[in-house]
Amino acid sequence: MKRLIVASLALSFSVAACGDDTVEAQLGKVDTEALMAGPAVVLSGDLGTVDVPLERALPAGDAEQIAADFEGTVSLVVSSRETGSSADLAAGTLVSANPAAPGEYAWTIDEDRTTVTLEFYNQTPGGLTLKVGRTYDVQFAVQPNGWVDIVPTMEFSVVPSGG
Repeated sequence: MKRLIVASLALSFSVAACGDDTVEAQLGKVDTEALMAGPAVVLSGDLGTVDVPLERALPAGDAEQIAADFEGTVSLVVSSRETGSSADLAAGTLVSANPAAPGEYAWTIDEDRTTVTLEFYNQTPGGLTLKVGRTYDVQFAVQPNGWVDIVPTMEFSVVPSGG
């Protein structure tokens, strides 16, 4: 009799779960259409920012932990059409805020968790920089990280503005 009751309880719990209760349904989702239209890339002094819009907000969690989990799973490779040089803006040295040296970058999340911003020092350790008004080709991808759905490598162009 005890086994029948336990089996009935287990069955009732599994039936009560919704089909949409998957881990993926809880992750943030990048707004790939907005990215294809060209994200906002702003250069101001030695710093630059790239906004990554989300069509589904990030789940609740510590912003520093999210940034740490993005390290190595989010790439934003920018290539110069003029020189052919390229650099991954989401690689280098992750800092908690205010990148202050070549190769440093930080992630911030807006209050409603629908925009993730990559802030970067506008110089790589090798001396590459982005210039206002020039066109750059970008490859963006997200690998599994527990916060945002996977985004296969996508390509688009950006023209940084001054801020």
